Amino acid sequence: MLNYLLYRILLFIPMLLFISLAAFVLTLQAPDDPVDLLIGSQQAYEVDMRLGRVQLEDPMYLYKREEKRKQLHLDLPVFYFSLHPLAVPDSLYKIPHRKERAMLHALVYQYGHWPHVQAYYRSLKTLYKAHERDLKAVGPGGKFTTEESKQIGTSVEAVKALLQFSDPLRIEAKFQSLQQLYTSSPTLAPLWPKLEQVITAWKTLQQQPACWKLYVPDFSFYGSQNQYHKWLIGVLTRLDFGESFTRKTPVGPTIRQKMWWSFWFALLSSLLAYLISIPLGVWTAMRQHSRWDKGIQVGLFALDAIPSFWMAYLLILLFANADLINLFPATFNDHTHPLVMRMLLPLFAYTYGGLAFLSRQVRGNMLEVIQQEYILAARARGIPERRIWLRHALKNAALPLITIFGTFFPALVGGSVILEHIFAIPGMGDYVLEVISSKDLPVIVATFTLLGGMTMVGYLVSDILYHLVDPRIRFSKTN
Repeated sequence: MLNYLLYRILLFIPMLLFISLAAFVLTLQAPDDPVDLLIGSQQAYEVDMRLGRVQLEDPMYLYKREEKRKQLHLDLPVFYFSLHPLAVPDSLYKIPHRKERAMLHALVYQYGHWPHVQAYYRSLKTLYKAHERDLKAVGPGGKFTTEESKQIGTSVEAVKALLQFSDPLRIEAKFQSLQQLYTSSPTLAPLWPKLEQVITAWKTLQQQPACWKLYVPDFSFYGSQNQYHKWLIGVLTRLDFGESFTRKTPVGPTIRQKMWWSFWFALLSSLLAYLISIPLGVWTAMRQHSRWDKGIQVGLFALDAIPSFWMAYLLILLFANADLINLFPATFNDHTHPLVMRMLLPLFAYTYGGLAFLSRQVRGNMLEVIQQEYILAARARGIPERRIWLRHALKNAALPLITIFGTFFPALVGGSVILEHIFAIPGMGDYVLEVISSKDLPVIVATFTLLGGMTMVGYLVSDILYHLVDPRIRFSKTN
């Protein structure tokens, strides 16, 4: 048994690494840019085009953005290595703008020739930067007329769109509109050579594809200088899961504080459910078809059918109502009452469903086990009936309950979203609902990782309980 437990604990390491990596990668694939979520939306300044306004990136914002990218290690590759087609470069992560990075990725997979894609991208950036000189002279008191200002603004927006387009038809349409604009506008005429460089780079990309490179695998090794390694080291050494996008605070301390209340409510409700349901299930099984058994079964079925949120509101209406029975506070955060009084209503709402389910499971298991041959043999030897039920039948009937017990551990992390919201419990359930609605990805990753870890711990505890209940059960590495 000891060797088996050691094997299972060592097995936790690769499983947790896989779970955390999956959560980490899914976070990076989210549509929102984590940097923008942390420091705010694009802090651009507007240039008055008289007939419109054009937004330009604020240099201070760009500086903050780059610093935050370095702080989050987003300027590093994602993992220790990457397996990718030969056509795809191993340095796309260095492009700070998410939409531009997506555009380059799409073009590489269309044409398979990164040097030509890179030349096209650089010519676009050169054309975009060439507008800055003219835009500084735009606006009230500037040297351009209203029509010229409008033309410059139209050109800027078109080039910004090209930095995000990967569809050839849309790109060609933008080229045509820019050519017409530059031909008809003396103000934009000096930019014509740079536009020609963009068009030439685009035609070269189309005329000289190398799609065969998409079918040749390539391997890149980055060592420890990668995002996942930095994140993992922070988690292992400091329990640092990153910074919350919404609260702008470290995730670890917040989760530990929230998990405390979810842990106690889930643990107490689980213990109460088992302590009440097992004797109740055994007692009703021993009195099968009696009036007590039928009445209790009807009550258990009714409890099991009542939704937890409805029960919670019913408890508040009946026992926290000044017009009816005002014995308990309506919410957990009502500090005018003692802690025990604040916990009773939520604890009942947590417990009743599991209690009803487990009681019916115990009764059914006991009635099934009591028909086994070894029970009949025990009766034939003259063993007292109560001893048969409580010692011989209950031990085997309890084994399925141990499997159910293992599933309670994820609840220690996730909590009950609905009940914690209704009773205003500062636990993980309501917090998870908040972070999902606000797309607070670091908290979601931390919760997902902890949930996987607690699930594995739950199954390990179940295995230990199997052996304690029935020492004849043996485990090996193949179990």
